[in-house]
Amino acid sequence: MHVKTLPASIPPSDLFSTTAASLKRSPALYAGLGSEEKARRAVKFALTTHATTFSDVYAVHRIVGIGANGVVLAAHDLTDSNRPVAIKIIYKSRVSATSLPHPELEAYKHLAGCDYSKHLLQLLDDWQDSHHIYLVTELYGFNWAARGSLRQQLQPLTISFTRQNDTVHTRTLDFYAGSSDLWAYRDHLTSTCGESTVPLFQIKEIIKQTALGLQYAHNHGYYHGDVKAENILLAQSNSPGVKIADLGNCKHISTGLYQYGTVEATPPELLFDSPFSASELDGRDADVFALGLVLYTLLQEKGELPEIMARIQDHSVGYKTLMLSNGGLFPLGDMSKFDRDAVHLLRGMTEVEPAMRMSVAQVLAHRFLL
Repeated sequence: MHVKTLPASIPPSDLFSTTAASLKRSPALYAGLGSEEKARRAVKFALTTHATTFSDVYAVHRIVGIGANGVVLAAHDLTDSNRPVAIKIIYKSRVSATSLPHPELEAYKHLAGCDYSKHLLQLLDDWQDSHHIYLVTELYGFNWAARGSLRQQLQPLTISFTRQNDTVHTRTLDFYAGSSDLWAYRDHLTSTCGESTVPLFQIKEIIKQTALGLQYAHNHGYYHGDVKAENILLAQSNSPGVKIADLGNCKHISTGLYQYGTVEATPPELLFDSPFSASELDGRDADVFALGLVLYTLLQEKGELPEIMARIQDHSVGYKTLMLSNGGLFPLGDMSKFDRDAVHLLRGMTEVEPAMRMSVAQVLAHRFLL
């Protein structure tokens, strides 16, 4: 793994002061903010606090994704032949200047030590300050949002900051909520190509390559913990190259499974009346279930989740009901228009009882993906 020595940063501006007094007051930097405003403030904080780094090492071009836990920037590494990189700014749950371990960083470092999978993003650099952890990875995926309806979604962000030589720099960054992920690609197909569904040959490649990335993590004792369209990056459409992003919920299987990263993808074994204790659950089973939901949305004309998921989220349906209602098969609804082999695979990936669910190796061996 390549690790840089970053140049010293200039002191932060008064707006983002990190004095001992302000640290005691707490995560006030983001108090009461929504995800978009939180992301805007984080980017301003980063480019102001680390002005030298973001002018001499990493040239930021645009904001490419936001989420509950952080914001992702597209940049070039000026010290490495202008290599394209992604910089994820992760919000710390507590304001701290100390080097606290972070699950995403730990997961990247553990998995990077074992012949890094070509379907997981490669970690290139990391550092932190009192409010954030910064992860630099390869930049992967085509900017689908620039062609679809998402291109007008958010207003650009303009930032002015001063370097050590007192030169004032101003940058305007395009701001996308997600630009290279599967969700943005689906929007691109709908808004620019007039297509309502992803072609079947592309679906097969997307699921296969995502499963290969998961298999790598699973074989090394980790589960991803948040498999969804927004965390699957696509490089091209005709023969899509796929990488899995966001290891913020990635954990070692020995920790058990207490929650899944996205509520909408919660597996049956985590429901309110589940007979399983969280410590005995294997998160790899949940990853397969979540990937099954991704497959379902790709096959579904409008890209929607099964109707049962709404009832699961409002707690009107639990594990016991799911087990008794359909012989242990998850109620996916009408799939009469789906490919027959895809339906067979879907049923195996979404079995209600986790022990009966397919492993990722079985998914990869299924005839639908061969």
